[in-house]
Amino acid sequence: MVGRVVPGIEAESPFQPANLTWQVLAVLGQPAFVVAHPRLAQYLGAADEVMRYELAARIAALYDQYITYRSDWLEGWAAGNTALPVLTGTAAADVVWQSALWQALLARLNAQDRHPRQQFIAALQDPEKAALLPRAVHLLALPSIPPLHVEWLHALAPHLQIHLYVLNPCQEYWAEIVAPRRLAQLRALGQDAGHEVGNPLLAAWAGPTRAYFKSLVDAFGDDQQDDLTGYAEPVGESVLARLQRSILHLEDLPAGSLVVAPTDRSLEVHVCHSLTRQLEVVVDRLLGLFADDAEQKGTLHPSDILIVVPDLETAAPMVDAVFSALPESRRIPYLITGRARVQADTAARTLCALLSLAGSRLEADATWNLLTQPLVARRFGLNAERLETLRVWLEASGYRWGVDAAHRARVQLPDGRRHTLTEGLDRLFLSYALPAGQLDPLLDDLLPAAGVVDPAAIDLAALDAYVQLLAEFVTTVSVPRTASAWSDLLNQALDDFLSPDQAGDEVEELSQTRHSVQALCAAMQRADAAATFSLAVVQTALASALEDPAHGGVPSGGVTVASVSSLRGLSFRVVCILGLDDGAYPRAERAVDFDLMAREPRAQDRQRRLDDRNVFLDHLVAVGDVLHLSYTGFNDRTNAVLPPSMVVSELLDVLLPAAIAEGLSGADPWRCRRRARVS
Repeated sequence: MVGRVVPGIEAESPFQPANLTWQVLAVLGQPAFVVAHPRLAQYLGAADEVMRYELAARIAALYDQYITYRSDWLEGWAAGNTALPVLTGTAAADVVWQSALWQALLARLNAQDRHPRQQFIAALQDPEKAALLPRAVHLLALPSIPPLHVEWLHALAPHLQIHLYVLNPCQEYWAEIVAPRRLAQLRALGQDAGHEVGNPLLAAWAGPTRAYFKSLVDAFGDDQQDDLTGYAEPVGESVLARLQRSILHLEDLPAGSLVVAPTDRSLEVHVCHSLTRQLEVVVDRLLGLFADDAEQKGTLHPSDILIVVPDLETAAPMVDAVFSALPESRRIPYLITGRARVQADTAARTLCALLSLAGSRLEADATWNLLTQPLVARRFGLNAERLETLRVWLEASGYRWGVDAAHRARVQLPDGRRHTLTEGLDRLFLSYALPAGQLDPLLDDLLPAAGVVDPAAIDLAALDAYVQLLAEFVTTVSVPRTASAWSDLLNQALDDFLSPDQAGDEVEELSQTRHSVQALCAAMQRADAAATFSLAVVQTALASALEDPAHGGVPSGGVTVASVSSLRGLSFRVVCILGLDDGAYPRAERAVDFDLMAREPRAQDRQRRLDDRNVFLDHLVAVGDVLHLSYTGFNDRTNAVLPPSMVVSELLDVLLPAAIAEGLSGADPWRCRRRARVS
């Protein structure tokens, strides 16, 4: 949209971390710049090329946060004001080198003029340019909008219609509610005016949503009208419905107000010994829900169920193992969505495996594992039976590591070609050439592979083609090359080693992998077309690009398994949140040492721990019938009791007193909690 109004603006910002990383790396490669900043020189003193790239990536990601949340700093740095922000100690030294680096980046990108945001806002004063914008903008259910982007929307408002669709957990005015402890602190400071105690869960978990609403009111005024018909009233008298209504109407749950019916299983907390056990419990619970629903309405479908975990990559193999182990009569369709591409995309995973193998000493197991990848095996015409034959041959050939003598010398292994891949292949060809049973030393003491009798020529030809391509690729990538040369080489490797199944998703996956390679090499070339990069740097950069879950979670026709934050706010009849362990959720996020935002925080800065608490609230208010929570509450070796996540503790601190009769209000809620664990 900016490019429509302001000429010369590219479709992709050069300040995106994927692009800016290589610009930062180019500046870090200038000895004069590094020497002039001792604090930066400390980071780079013992860094190799991969560490240098990783530091550049961290700096680029940090600048991306500054652009969104500290634009005033960057504008000051661009104008030569290196005193922003005002800090002391090592942080002051970080301000110096970061401001100088920002100025160097602006010079490299030829972006010393006003920020495109400012040019855009100024250009809108021209009616002809403002007419180039669409008539309306619709923003649907964003969990938050950074202050900088709210300012953009405010500048756009006079020129087009802006529709914000915002999820609000409460229909009452709740902007000033705080927890009782916080109210006592504010009262002691004399700052309690206007604040009140409201629903404790809303006060504890909805901080980011409250800040989001406040930024909208500050930008657009408080003369907005809420559409109260948009709020969905929870139906029924279950524990879950009562809890949701208390949040919606900003009410507390008095002691003894929750009468839990024997059949009410709308909200349960399960305590297990491991994440695998949590998944087994969820499977049993889902089977029970399907069985009960079949006896009654028969309206519950797998697509009505959502399972979320804090760490999807760790849980995904366990999900596959538990759900795939079910017999056919009890099979539950499921889909794990939102994983990193390198895990879910076979073409991306195979390319990363190829680069990893090329950068290693080429152990026999890794070489064999690459050949067994479906896309690689199909490229060389190998099926499962023929692969098993080749496995036996490779083991008999004596191949252990290295391509040949030259490769072993490059990776600092002992000289010679003994036990290398080429020697093993020669021994297999010798077995093919000699009569069966002849073991006389031939060809410089080279013996035929023991036990390989009359090998099939077609299998030897397939193995030879694989070995020759692999040996050539390993030799080629050992030499640093330019971004353009890397683009040609990687695309040629995809042609040489991968053959997608035309009937499946592999063609699209291969196309996406090519696009990722092209985007990476294009960013490298824009930074410095003449610079050369080693295999280690390219491999690290490509793996980082492919580890990003580009599309997030998507609801499926079966049970949807996703990361806890990817499908927040969507209404499912059954939501199962697993892995709610102490320390695992809310997730910790440690800032880098030179993060100036961490040294001078602001109220509207995003914090993962606060976001995770808000995500938990979003799932709680959106679920329809059943909320299933579980955590690892016992050590699987010592059986020691482990605490749950703080969000589980805070939820139980609200529910347990409400479920205890008023005359028993002095009972120890932790004793009730221990009983719930044992059950």
